[in-house]
Amino acid sequence: FADTVKNYQEKGIFTGTPIRKSLFNGNANKIRNEYNITNTLPTILFFGGSIGSVAINRAVYSSITELSKKFNVFHIVGKNNINNNITANNYHQLEFVSNIEDYFSIADIVVSRAGANSIFELCALNKPMLLIPLPLAESRGDQIQNANYLKNKNLCMVLKQENLNKTTLLNSIDTLFKNKNIYINNLKKEPNFNGTDKIILEIKKHSK
Repeated sequence: FADTVKNYQEKGIFTGTPIRKSLFNGNANKIRNEYNITNTLPTILFFGGSIGSVAINRAVYSSITELSKKFNVFHIVGKNNINNNITANNYHQLEFVSNIEDYFSIADIVVSRAGANSIFELCALNKPMLLIPLPLAESRGDQIQNANYLKNKNLCMVLKQENLNKTTLLNSIDTLFKNKNIYINNLKKEPNFNGTDKIILEIKKHSK
C-alpha cells in the first residue's frame, strides 16, 4: 500500500504488489467452451480464498435462484465444500481451480474475501469487486484494512460479514453491477497495482 511506506521513511520504497505474468493471459473463451455457455448473461465469480468461506458459501446458496436468473455464476467453494443439494441453471460449483486467470477473465464482477494478493490481482485486471473481509473475530483485521483502503479510493464495494445475508448480498451485487463501469474506470486511473517491474529494478540497482 502506498500509505505503508510512510512508516519506513527513507528506508522504504513503494512499488506495488508483484503479480505473475500469467494472470494477464486469462482465456474467457476456454471457460465458455468448457461449460458450454451460449447465453449472453454477464458472469459473476465468487471465491473465498484457498479454503473457501462458509459465510460466503451460505449466502450464495440462499441467493442462487435469484442470482442464476441474472448471471452465469461460478462459485469456488473450497476443498471438500461442494454442496450437491444446491443446483440451478447457469450455476457452477467448483472446489478449487488451478487456472484462476481464466475465471478472472470471464468474470464481469467478482465477490471475494479481501486478502492482499487476491485483491491486487483483481485491481490489476480492473475487475469490479464486492469485498467481504474476514471479521475481527476470525482474523487480525488485515482484510478489513485492505478492503477499506480500496473502498476509500472508490475502487470497490465492501460488505461486512456481520451484515451478510441474502438481501444484502443481492442488493450489493445489483449496485455493483449497475456501477461496474465507474469502478473499472477508477481502477484504470490508479497506478502501481502491478509492482513486478519496479521490484526488479530495485533488486538490480542494489545488487550492483
